Amino acid sequence: MSFWIKICSLIVLLFFISSCADYKPVIDFRGSEKKGADLERYNDDLSSCKKLAKQTIPSSQHNIEKVLILPEFTERGLIIKKCLAGRGWSVVR
Repeated sequence: MSFWIKICSLIVLLFFISSCADYKPVIDFRGSEKKGADLERYNDDLSSCKKLAKQTIPSSQHNIEKVLILPEFTERGLIIKKCLAGRGWSVVR
């Protein structure tokens, strides 16, 4: 195989691998409880923050970022962290 075919194959493979990666923040539930977060609303808050991040950052930009950067450090990941922190959750990572 030529050099360019190998490079293109690698790029396509990275897109497929990165599309499986989804950011799931690590939460300190005890610290969140002290901040006043409602522990029963975590899944609702997380899904709301993910929807907000998805509306803010276009999918094409996000897919490119996921290939180059870990999911937690993409723009969507940072928006999710800020959103959860704003709702009283202690985001560790």
